[in-house]
Amino acid sequence: MPTIVSAPLEVYDTAVARVSMARTDALHGLLPEILGVHLEGPFLGDAPGAHATELLQHADIAWLEALIEHHPGLVRIVTLAPEADPGLAATAMLASAGVVVALGHSRASYAAAIEAADAGASVVTHLFNGMGPAAPSGPGCAGRCVR
Repeated sequence: MPTIVSAPLEVYDTAVARVSMARTDALHGLLPEILGVHLEGPFLGDAPGAHATELLQHADIAWLEALIEHHPGLVRIVTLAPEADPGLAATAMLASAGVVVALGHSRASYAAAIEAADAGASVVTHLFNGMGPAAPSGPGCAGRCVR
């Protein structure tokens, strides 16, 4: 699954379309099979790692729905941080659409990670890397992910 990292929202449609073309080539035996695309950002939190912080933003549900509708079956994983998805509406929408939601690039609390899992997040990107550390106040997002 090719991964598209944080970029301006208007770039993603072209990038996903290119993956779609490569997927077609794969179906003709010209490339290895492409199962879908992984969006790693721009809906990340307080542990951006190599992602440009000026590109990070809160989850945009309407944009996500439009991208998924425009490229059916191609967006397979979205990494986001609970703090970038207030109310976890994007997490729930993605999960209900059959998209795997991965927690990542987050300093979310243990409780926030549990809430995200309850809303549909089921995997993690960069466990222990791109996450806040365990602290006296609690084990944080990584602690929930290994629970």
